[in-house]
Amino acid sequence: EGRAIKSSDLVICAHEKRSEIMKSYHQLSTSPVVIRNISYFTGINNQIPQEVFEQCKDFFDIPAFFVVYAGGMLYGRKLELLIDAIDKLGPEYKLLLVGNGPAYESLKEKIDCLNNINIKIITAVPYANLASILKKADAGYMFYPTDTINNLYCAPNKIFEYASVGLPIISNLNPNVKQDIDQSNIGCCDNNLVDAINYVKNNKKVLKKNIDSFIESNNVNDEMDKLNKAIKLILE
Repeated sequence: EGRAIKSSDLVICAHEKRSEIMKSYHQLSTSPVVIRNISYFTGINNQIPQEVFEQCKDFFDIPAFFVVYAGGMLYGRKLELLIDAIDKLGPEYKLLLVGNGPAYESLKEKIDCLNNINIKIITAVPYANLASILKKADAGYMFYPTDTINNLYCAPNKIFEYASVGLPIISNLNPNVKQDIDQSNIGCCDNNLVDAINYVKNNKKVLKKNIDSFIESNNVNDEMDKLNKAIKLILE
């Protein structure tokens, strides 16, 4: 990385803090250009795949506050704690996990043992159809650990994906994620997931309203304009 950066005409990263650290660590004369990791669902396919609909019809019909997680089923994502939180909260809450990964079978076994109809796990769906499922939920869950610099100064696109379908965010207490979410007041970051879920449930209307402003002020076209300007400067 060091050799590549020193020989590059343009260095790009996804967050201001990353830019600051890279400039210092690699002793760069100028800071890397920050192009944020904005990823919104576009051209949303509202049709839930038939197989998923058949699997989840009864689950979708349950009248409860609906939390969803869509992503890798990884041991480090603390999904078992999310399952425990929903189970503890009772029948007014439900959870759907969507994705594949090494923790899938152990999570499925845990859910089967709980025998709670309000908690369900399904394998990944095509990206083009994912938004159709997410839009049925009330909140989206994400987890970023704080064990490494890379995780501590993460730049998750999941914030923007959840926002693009109107989902307030529930997250663990990662300082970088918390700063982004608190600044726009679009969710709750708390290592106590029961408290975080209840906060989002009790403030759902305000958080969803703030998401509209968040999307307006975090435009992917602005990032592309910034990138185009940076490239033009090195070509002059």
